[in-house]
Amino acid sequence: MGKDGSVTNEDNVSNFECQTCGMRYARKDHLIRHQQNHSNINYECEHCGFTTKRKDVLTKHMKRKHDVKKNVQKEDDIQPPRKRQRIEDVDQLPEERVRNAREKRSLTTTALNDGVENFQLQPSNNEERYDLMLFFKEKQVDIVQILEDRLLRNNIKFYMSVHVRMIKYSPDGKYDEAEPHFNSKVSTILQSGASEIPHELNKGFQKVFISFEEFIKNGSGWQLEEVLQLDLCVTKYKPLKGGSYLELPTSLKRSTCILNIQNLDNKCFLWTVLSSMHNFQRNPENVENYVPFVNSVNMTGIEYPTPLSQISQFEKQNNTISVNIFGYEEGEIYPLYITKKTFCHHVNMLYFKENNKSHYMLINNFNRFLSRTKKHRERTFFLLSLFARIY
Repeated sequence: MGKDGSVTNEDNVSNFECQTCGMRYARKDHLIRHQQNHSNINYECEHCGFTTKRKDVLTKHMKRKHDVKKNVQKEDDIQPPRKRQRIEDVDQLPEERVRNAREKRSLTTTALNDGVENFQLQPSNNEERYDLMLFFKEKQVDIVQILEDRLLRNNIKFYMSVHVRMIKYSPDGKYDEAEPHFNSKVSTILQSGASEIPHELNKGFQKVFISFEEFIKNGSGWQLEEVLQLDLCVTKYKPLKGGSYLELPTSLKRSTCILNIQNLDNKCFLWTVLSSMHNFQRNPENVENYVPFVNSVNMTGIEYPTPLSQISQFEKQNNTISVNIFGYEEGEIYPLYITKKTFCHHVNMLYFKENNKSHYMLINNFNRFLSRTKKHRERTFFLLSLFARIY
């Protein structure tokens, strides 16, 4: 090891450690390249002012951004960087220039009558550009603010896609590059659940990091070259909701397998649950029968009309009740929500839609309900096999 902490050709060790910051590398050439980050030399692009401490990064930048095939700038010819305001110092600028600088970091595109928005966030400085964890940490506040603003107007779904550049060096000094995208899963947040944003965001970050680490592990030798961009896609979400009373189709009405509560409010989900728990022989469809029992179930935080997305919340608040929701269209039955709970008071519901209205109803004879489908023998076998654990 040289006096200045650099690696010399005489070194013969299996674990190469940077004497400045303690970072360790398995290969000497990786350590040599890393040590350039601690030097006092800055390479600056003559076209746009981009700066870096690594000559290879500047060469690739000029080739990619300015179509300059080679950068032959020598260290002896390096001029001090031009005096310019760095983007990480925007908080010290006048208010208008702060706003302009931040707008350049986050570009927005819309589609489908503003129903879909895509926010493009780029690294604000070199530290974020070369450190994915730091990049996420610095952008988290901006992302939370974007999601909170959109949640004031609508329920939302969102996902993130991170675009990075990876590099892999070969022993002969050559290298390969790749620009993969790492995506999070789609998250759904209702207007009543704004407090869930940080949790859902952390889940998204974790999914991105897992994909990132798997790429490195499976690729053998890949390392992060730079973070290019994070795309945040936000869409409006309108969950299915059950509302006031609707007439049953004639075929289902004749089957006598459905109890259709005749409510005028939007609480059909509540009335359907209560009707499954209290059996009235006379006028069971009369909503007044179930009014005395409204406090027997916990509906805290549940909206009216009740969206399908809140059924799992209802089950958590009512440990002894489980729910399945089915749709019915043109003689076909299909599941909309299937419970994961067993050994509970179980409720099968039909979610029926007509024009712009929808309504929950109690399926009080499940086998007879299945018999109303086309090809009901095969369909019955499939559904009964699927839900056998419930009964």
